[in-house]
Amino acid sequence: MRIELAPEIAAMIEEDLRRGRCSSPYSSPYSSVEESIAQAVALLHGQEKWLAAERGGIFEKIEHAVLQAERGELIPEEAAFAELARRHEVRRRGRA
Repeated sequence: MRIELAPEIAAMIEEDLRRGRCSSPYSSPYSSVEESIAQAVALLHGQEKWLAAERGGIFEKIEHAVLQAERGELIPEEAAFAELARRHEVRRRGRA
């Protein structure tokens, strides 16, 4: 299969491959264009598969939040961001 890439996408891949040659901790793990594209397609496929499985639940949560907002059941912005930061920290610790 032959695939034509947009110039900006090709440039991103080339940049990643160049970065991989410098052996730094931030270097690209891909050694070829094919490997880079295969990883990108695998990631996209995983995201699309997850979204298809979770779509109903996501829409239910959005609808629930909209109804709460319509009833005036909102929390202050600062409290919302503090709760998001707390949840992020809990998840980060769980992965460490």
